[in-house]
Amino acid sequence: MMLNDFSNIPDYFMMTVMSTLLIILIFTSKPVGRHWKTFRKSIKFFGLACFILIASNLTAALQLAQGDTELRDAIMLGVSYFQALLFTALPIVMLHAKSRFIQRVTYQVAGLATLFIALLASVIFSPTGIFPWLFPLSIVSYYVLCLFYSWTFRQVYLRSVRNMEAYYDDDMHLRTYWMCRMFSVALFIGMLAPFGILFDTFYDIFLILASLLYTYLLTCILRYIMTGQYVLQVSQTKAGTDMEENNATGEQAKQDLQTASQQDGETMCQRYQQLEESLRQWVEHKEYVKTDIGVEEIAQRLNTNYANLCHYFSETKGTTFRNWRTTLRIEESKRIMRQQHDLSIREVAIMVGFNDRANFYRYFQKYEGMTPADFREKIEKEL
Repeated sequence: MMLNDFSNIPDYFMMTVMSTLLIILIFTSKPVGRHWKTFRKSIKFFGLACFILIASNLTAALQLAQGDTELRDAIMLGVSYFQALLFTALPIVMLHAKSRFIQRVTYQVAGLATLFIALLASVIFSPTGIFPWLFPLSIVSYYVLCLFYSWTFRQVYLRSVRNMEAYYDDDMHLRTYWMCRMFSVALFIGMLAPFGILFDTFYDIFLILASLLYTYLLTCILRYIMTGQYVLQVSQTKAGTDMEENNATGEQAKQDLQTASQQDGETMCQRYQQLEESLRQWVEHKEYVKTDIGVEEIAQRLNTNYANLCHYFSETKGTTFRNWRTTLRIEESKRIMRQQHDLSIREVAIMVGFNDRANFYRYFQKYEGMTPADFREKIEKEL
């Protein structure tokens, strides 16, 4: 491959991007702690994937210059198989490090490696016999694998969001949706990979798109390193159990509390008085604006448990803890917007405990009948 061969510019571009990403990944400070162990391992695999892409892309380019397109196609398809596994395992690790899918990665790698070796062997020993029918069969199996990975990710994603919403008693879908978008982008490029193999005119375009994909994936990894604690906390605290099962237990506990309250009303009244005092202090210190704290932990700080807390709000206030806390956050946001006109709406949302700006808009309009922007405009007119 000559340096003045402009047809190989996309190959150079991809190798340059991969090398840059690998260097950034190596020198990025990794999170510490036992609960980050699986994620640190997945980062190493991502770095290994970058290295393999550099090597395989260089090899494929050299073989292409020699006219050995079959070997190039086999290498690219084999790499695509492992990319599909990596692009699925990485976001699943981010969502739920103890997923069964992650536990079975070793077997999947062994299976994909066997298929890859079979492809290479067919190119080397039977380029005109076995390879012509094994290669299209491998492409079909690749698409089937992508569909399976998509279904697996969807199941893990939906369950993880439900668990997080139960754990924090807050809306988490919009906050975690970027992981779904991350997988969707990876899947889109993955589905294009066979076209880059089959059609030489699309090969260069695919290399550029794949390079951009890896760059996007690295930004997602860096984002997760900075903010991913709120996701890991759920799976680690519950040790991989489904929060919905815990909710069912909580419902039973509330029924038991209701029965106990009917039998001992005076004791329950004293408990409510103590809880009201704890809540008063909790509101006074504006604990309601804090995020990434599980409701069980909040209940402990209020000297009760989550079942008691739910029962208290249901019986005495006719609402839920989540709605009550949201009301406090909205009122606090109104106070801030009245007093600090230089703050952006996003800054106000974060200050009052909304991690997602869209959630803040939605709840503000629901409770106030207008958007935060309309409320701010109304204040300015009053002044």
